[in-house]
Amino acid sequence: MSDIGSSALDVAETPLGHYKKKVDQAVQRSWHRARVGMGEDVAKFGSLKVRFWVERSGKIVDLKVVRVNADPAMVDFSISAIRNTVLPPVPEELIKKTQDGRMEFDYEIIIY
Repeated sequence: MSDIGSSALDVAETPLGHYKKKVDQAVQRSWHRARVGMGEDVAKFGSLKVRFWVERSGKIVDLKVVRVNADPAMVDFSISAIRNTVLPPVPEELIKKTQDGRMEFDYEIIIY
């Protein structure tokens, strides 16, 4: 995530891939805004992997830390940035493929 433009999600040329790309870009923008707001020193070497769920409206409704190897300040601002991300609504064709009406994403942040 330290180099904007590198995708943290595995995306493909499918409706799901296109939506994942939109999610990835939105999270990256939010994360970089949070990093700038906190100052350059907060983003130290480390990694964080999270899993979150997005409901039909595009709202992140749950977020869990899957793996952490990072400074607590980096973890806190990263989680906050992800929770504050404004996402587009999930396309209806993707919602129909879910079991509970929400989509699951694994997202990894790596600072090097």
